[in-house]
Amino acid sequence: MMVVVNLMRALLMLALFAVPTLDWIWMVYVVAALEATLRLFFHPAESALLPQLVGDDQLLAANTLNTLNDNLARLAGSSLGALLYAVFGLPGVIVADSLSYLVSSALIIGVITPTCVPTASNRSGAPRGA
Repeated sequence: MMVVVNLMRALLMLALFAVPTLDWIWMVYVVAALEATLRLFFHPAESALLPQLVGDDQLLAANTLNTLNDNLARLAGSSLGALLYAVFGLPGVIVADSLSYLVSSALIIGVITPTCVPTASNRSGAPRGA
């Protein structure tokens, strides 16, 4: 789900190349609304994946770090977007945003989910439910 959503987001950002003038500013709002809608599918999938990657004893710390990363990305993303816009204009921002989703997809594909996660109650490494 996360890979598909990120690929859809990358394609969606490219739709902004169709904005020829400020008269088409409405299209920016449509793209933003659709991107926000896609985000509604990404974050639950991300939350479902995290417990598969860490044990119960590390889940609180992993969730905290994940939330911190999301907030830092929002803060830094705005500044980076403004810098990209100042240097490369709107096309630079569009390409960078699309590339960020493609890189994210590639990194997610590389995540290997274990068949079992040792937990505080299951230190033998046996699959959950066994």
